[in-house]
Amino acid sequence: MKKCFKILALAVVLVFVEKSQAQENIVPMDVFDLKHVTNVEISPDGSKIAYLVNFKDIMTDKNHSNLWIMDKDGSNKQQINNGNYNDTGLSWSNKGDRLAYKSNKDGKTKIYIRHIQNGKEISISDTKESPGTLVWSPDDKKLAFEMFVPEPLEKFYELPQKPDSVQWNAPPVYIDKLPYRQDGAGYYKSGHKQLFVLNVAENGTLKQVTSNDFNHNKLGWSPDGKALISYSLIREAGYKEHKNTDIYSVALKDGKLTTLTDRFGADENPKVSNNGKWIAYTGYDGQKMSFQNDHLYVMDIDGKNPRKVKLPKDFDRGIVDFEWSSDDQGFYISYVDVGNLQLSYLDMDGKLTKLSDKLGGSWVYRPYSTTGSFSVANNGMYAFNHASAVKPPEVGVGHKGENKILTNVNEAFFKKKKVAGVEEFWVKTRHDQLPIQCWVVKPADFDPKKQYPMILQIHGGPHASYGPFFALDFQTYAAAGYVVLYINPRGSTGYGEKFTQEINHAFPSHDYDDLMTGVPHMLDQPYIDKANVFVNGESGGGLLAAWITSKSGWFRAAAVIKPVINWFTFALYADNVPRYSYWFPEHPWENPEHYLKRSPISYVDKVKAPTLLLTGEKDYRTPIAETEQHYAALKLQGVETAMVRIPNASHGIDAKGSGTVGRLTPILAWFEKYKDKTVQDFAYSEKEELPGDTREEKLKHVSQIDKLSATKNDYARCSASASLNAFLIMDGDWGKMNKKFGLSKELTFENVHKLQDTIVIVAKSDGEDGIYGSFKPKWDKKSRLAGWRTPEGVELPDVLKAFNFEYEPLFGPTKEKEYHKKGAVEAFFDENPSGAILMGVHEVMNAYKSEPIGENAPGNHYIMCYKRDGEYRFIDTWRKPGSYSNGVFTKEEVENMLFKTENMLVGLTFKQ
Repeated sequence: MKKCFKILALAVVLVFVEKSQAQENIVPMDVFDLKHVTNVEISPDGSKIAYLVNFKDIMTDKNHSNLWIMDKDGSNKQQINNGNYNDTGLSWSNKGDRLAYKSNKDGKTKIYIRHIQNGKEISISDTKESPGTLVWSPDDKKLAFEMFVPEPLEKFYELPQKPDSVQWNAPPVYIDKLPYRQDGAGYYKSGHKQLFVLNVAENGTLKQVTSNDFNHNKLGWSPDGKALISYSLIREAGYKEHKNTDIYSVALKDGKLTTLTDRFGADENPKVSNNGKWIAYTGYDGQKMSFQNDHLYVMDIDGKNPRKVKLPKDFDRGIVDFEWSSDDQGFYISYVDVGNLQLSYLDMDGKLTKLSDKLGGSWVYRPYSTTGSFSVANNGMYAFNHASAVKPPEVGVGHKGENKILTNVNEAFFKKKKVAGVEEFWVKTRHDQLPIQCWVVKPADFDPKKQYPMILQIHGGPHASYGPFFALDFQTYAAAGYVVLYINPRGSTGYGEKFTQEINHAFPSHDYDDLMTGVPHMLDQPYIDKANVFVNGESGGGLLAAWITSKSGWFRAAAVIKPVINWFTFALYADNVPRYSYWFPEHPWENPEHYLKRSPISYVDKVKAPTLLLTGEKDYRTPIAETEQHYAALKLQGVETAMVRIPNASHGIDAKGSGTVGRLTPILAWFEKYKDKTVQDFAYSEKEELPGDTREEKLKHVSQIDKLSATKNDYARCSASASLNAFLIMDGDWGKMNKKFGLSKELTFENVHKLQDTIVIVAKSDGEDGIYGSFKPKWDKKSRLAGWRTPEGVELPDVLKAFNFEYEPLFGPTKEKEYHKKGAVEAFFDENPSGAILMGVHEVMNAYKSEPIGENAPGNHYIMCYKRDGEYRFIDTWRKPGSYSNGVFTKEEVENMLFKTENMLVGLTFKQ
């Protein structure tokens, strides 16, 4: 079956914008006025919905959340708690008559149980540590949860007792575990998360069930209420592995642990079926890769008969979360799909019914599509965080795909604010024509007749994805007059496992090419100010932003936010050290070259763009030492740079409103500082090196016509370009070539253009017909080949001599039989497997038609052919999939050109 997939630069297919009479622009300080909804929980009978409204307090710079409850249709909204409290962990009883939650409204985090019918509420626990996820027992008499239990720290030394009435520094901190710290939480205390059961019926009697030397995670109850089901890293030396978890049951009577899964890989998130017969869970067979799709499994309650849940044949997505249906005949599942977090129903036969693609999370700063929660009632109604492009998440409710929004917590805010639209488009990446999804955010008062500066915004992860959702950052940039481009390059989730794994052991690599394909598409738009293009990335996107500044000259300035700069140091310094052993095939000391090859610090000598660096001082995910290295290196290189440090901030700088303001304000000011007010027409730097790690990859970026280039001899470049491609694919000595023509050592666009134009200029027609007489003696000796549209004309032999080629005629524009031609080509490559063929084209079947052979144009266009892995490949400098890339022909077109069309073929090898 043929597929037609022409999406090089699709027109906008989706536009999300809210019409409003608002007059005010969105600014960083608005973070204190925005609210968003999380933890949407529908009651088991579907009659009530509980949810949290989150906000930031400008006076204390703290985050807060208040509990609300409403009827299923959005009526009878009740704010249960009103104040600077932190309500969390909502959990309905199985009968739906009570709601358990945690709150610090009395000054300390406690467990509260609210009776829905009369509104009475009791506090039933006063624990020393904060409880984890609350889960009701099948009979609604107990609550289970995990909670940290401190343990004595065993050291190999004892300090002498401090004398009385002295003031000493804090004692030394002893560490002997890995990992030993976590971003946002700080250095680990001695102890583990254990399982507890709270007897609600007996006035809050609390029992510790486990005392293990590992941490317990998400849990559920066995159907008889006699055991808990949970998961953890429990194997010997388990902490050396990033993802090697098992599911187990714990008997309440004596804490006995029974392992239910046993394989290398992830087995997580266990949930018991309503009939108590099965346990569903997510996981995969571990391959020690940076990313693998989570599959959905079911096993018997005792751990026997594990099997994958049936999915549609073309389903290639990782399961984010799931819930059993009330009749145990299917699942409600969420998964990232092409920029959206999708909620669907999956039956046991593998039939998938989509319910909503608007599932959103708690992230309001940038439009991540990888977080979001939902809950399901026994009657099939579901409630979820409903995301949109024009406002933060609200409460959504639905049944069988019929959905509606029940809240509008930011109604007053958006009545007075302008909101920018979000538009989607796709491009085919310049590396391998892979389809890449992109979005653009334009100012709310966008005028297509004006020109706007542009920001390329790169997401973190890197195994994450952006989507068409509200983002305070992008709205702020748009309000300041910028167009924002954001892209999901390879490595992002939601496009299939292979797409995400493209950067396994290779981050960054061709994700750079994906980003650099989206940018020129935007630069082709008349409303973009090509002289003022900026790049901004955070975390993994910060790494890519730093990488880009060393590879491309497109960008006026860069904001590199909480980046990875040196993989060698990062892999041993970040908070989750075992995780990064999956990102590289060996440890840093075993293969330092691999780590440094992917590190921006290795290419800092090529950076020219003024660079702003910004990181939290208590960031343990991408530690500030990474930022400090890059800052020092750029300063030593003489690059304009500045460093902004956010005090007491972790990787989650936006955890405090002041962090958001302290992040967005310097970024905008930096771009304004370096904005060039003069209008220029350029899309890439002539100094930029051809992209790609190999010669074969680089030659895809040699073009004979380049409307973005300042050089003029576009139409005379085909023979020079095709010859250069042959030179590159045959591993020609670029050093000799650059000396011959006075070029620099790097294979830059500037050198390519100079070489093309120089050859056209110096290769004068001297009357030597060279190879042409072998094909058609009546051709004029002054035949104009390469450069046939120029006044003087240039003979092909002069071009080939410039590259130091030996050339051999293989076939000419005659009526010879097809087999003769094919035999000549095969014989040439048998004798010269690393050689190349230059083809003088006069007609290309199924590709395009050009002028017929004539005395003045025996070959009016030139293409290069080579053979790799048993197949013939063509590169054409006229056939452009992107703004300046070569085009690659299909196998069918190659067959037509090489063996079914009367073209001139010249075999090329290097002189000995």
